[in-house]
Amino acid sequence: ERTTELLFQNQALIRSQHILDALPVGVIGMGTDGLIVQNNVTASEILGDMGPRVLGANRRDVLPEDLNVLIDSLPRKKISDGRVHINKAEIGVIGKSLFRGGKQEGLVIVLSKL
Repeated sequence: ERTTELLFQNQALIRSQHILDALPVGVIGMGTDGLIVQNNVTASEILGDMGPRVLGANRRDVLPEDLNVLIDSLPRKKISDGRVHINKAEIGVIGKSLFRGGKQEGLVIVLSKL
């Protein structure tokens, strides 16, 4: 019974990643401590050389400063948007704080090429 449940959960995670990778926008998920716990293929492409190294890293160590400034404003606003330059390209950014039970759990950042 437990093994079946774990197999199902693993398959759900794999499918969720495939869905994220199919999106035409970059998605980065992180905890409140700044640790990047999720990203998709488009986010890696937008970030260029830094893309493959973001998962498991602290955002301040791997994301551009302009993007970190926007992310810093999220806890106050709950949602924020703006534009940043990454690898000489203008990128639209929407960020949203994730809350559960009134407590912030993390952040989701969506990146799109303009």
